[in-house]
Amino acid sequence: MHFILIILLLNRPVVVVHHFQRNMCVILSYEITVYGVYTMGFNCNPVFCKAQCCADMDHVKPDAHLAEVATLNIKIEELKKLEGRPVSFSKWEGAGGMKDHIINETGCKPFPGVGICHRPRLHTAILRSVDNTPYYDDNLDKASPEYTLFGHNGDQDIHEKRFNEPLLNEEKTKHIYLYRVSKINKKTTWTWYGKYTISGRHGKCHVGKDGGKRNIVVLELKKCN
Repeated sequence: MHFILIILLLNRPVVVVHHFQRNMCVILSYEITVYGVYTMGFNCNPVFCKAQCCADMDHVKPDAHLAEVATLNIKIEELKKLEGRPVSFSKWEGAGGMKDHIINETGCKPFPGVGICHRPRLHTAILRSVDNTPYYDDNLDKASPEYTLFGHNGDQDIHEKRFNEPLLNEEKTKHIYLYRVSKINKKTTWTWYGKYTISGRHGKCHVGKDGGKRNIVVLELKKCN
C-alpha cells in the first residue's frame, strides 16, 4: 500500500511517497528527483521489523535494501551540491515569479527599481545588479561576485546615508542577498544568487552616468554556506 501527499519542503513543492511495506517515506522534488529518505517514527526498523506493515520484508535482503538506501543517499549529496546555485525566473510578479521567491527566501518585500533595497526592521539588504549598466562595474560572473555601491555621478561616498552607509554598517545590515537582471532581445530574466557577506572592497576609476570620470567603490562578496 502507498499514499502520495503533496507538501512544501524548503519552499519547494515536493511529493512524499510512503511505502508501508518498507516503512519509509521517499521525498521527491517536483522534478521527480529523490530529495531524502525518512523512516517513520513508531520504532519500526525498515530492514529487520517483522510487523504486519513490513511483512513483505522477509524476502528482501538487508544488503540489497541498504544498497538501495546508499544509492538514495548519493543522490541526496548530489542535490546538496546544487543548493545555492543561481536560479533564474522569467517573470517578476505572480506565482513562480522572482518577487515571491525573494519574499520566501528573505522575508522581505523587494522593490524592483532599487539597487540596494535596505529593510531595516529585519537588518536585511537585497542587492539588485542590472547587466550592462555602464556607470557601475558589477561582475557576477566569478566565484566572488563584485557589486558597485550607489552613486550615479561623481565620486561614490561610503558614508552616503540612504543606501551605502546602511549596507556597510554591520549593526544595520546582518543579511545580504543578491539577484541579477538580464535582458536579451527584449526578454527579461531575473536570476537569484542567494545570501552573501562582504569580504572586502576596493576603489577604482570608472565613468559616471554623465560620462565623466569618477571614483567608485566595488564590494567583494562571499557566498554564505
